[in-house]
Order: sequence, then structure tokens, then C-alpha cells
Amino acid sequence: MFWSFVIGLDGTVFGKLMIRDIELAYWETKMNRFDLSLDNRSLFAKLDSSMWIAAITRGNAEQRQQIADSLYTFLHSTPTRIPLSDVYDTTTNKAVYFTARPVLGGLSALIFFQINLHVLIKHTNDKRKTTFEINVAIKT
Repeated sequence: MFWSFVIGLDGTVFGKLMIRDIELAYWETKMNRFDLSLDNRSLFAKLDSSMWIAAITRGNAEQRQQIADSLYTFLHSTPTRIPLSDVYDTTTNKAVYFTARPVLGGLSALIFFQINLHVLIKHTNDKRKTTFEINVAIKT
């Protein structure tokens, strides 16, 4: 859903724009002190996934700030003294899995909207290969 906003479809890639609002309302019910609980099997959060969700709150600055504040609270007050963990418990604030992984691209998700990027995706599909070319430029 995030990328549909980045390429300018405003969330309509899945049919109706309402899907974003339904998703955001759902995630709001999963908010704990130290972030969104993203898994129905536990109270764990995933740092980068939370930022992807924050990024699609485009019209809801309060919800976006709530997510960002909870991430700050986790990072600032976690009792787990390890390099950045991207999976942690949203109620105890303790890191659970993963330490200093290079897969936290979602942390920059808000930047896509804040610097007003234009993304052009060109798709080529012939019998031998499928190619996606992505060009990113700052709108002026």
C-alpha cells in the first residue's frame, strides 16, 4: 500500500481509497506505549514496519506523530543495551530479536513524502525477461 502512494495512485491500487482508512483504524487499536503490536500472536513490534504504517497516515498527522513518539520512547528508554533491535515487545520495551540489521529501510519511509518525491516505474515484459526500471526525482 505504501508504494501506491509514492507512485501517485493515492492508495487506489487496491480499488478504493477507503482501504487505507480501514487499515489505519485497525492499527490504531493495536497501539501500545512502545509502538504498534503488529502480530496477533504476540505484542511484538517491528521498527521499520511501524514507519511504513506511519508513512501512509498522510492526512492524519496526529496518528503519524503517535507512532513516531512511541518509536522514540522505545529507542530512548529500552532497558536492552544492544545495537538497534528491530523487533521488540510493545509493553515491556525489551528487544526480542535481531540486532543492528541492515534491513531497516522503512525508517526512511516518511522521507518519501516529506521531500515530495516523484517516482516513475516503467515495466517491460517480453518473452525472455521482466524488467522494472524505477526513476526517482525530487519534484520542483
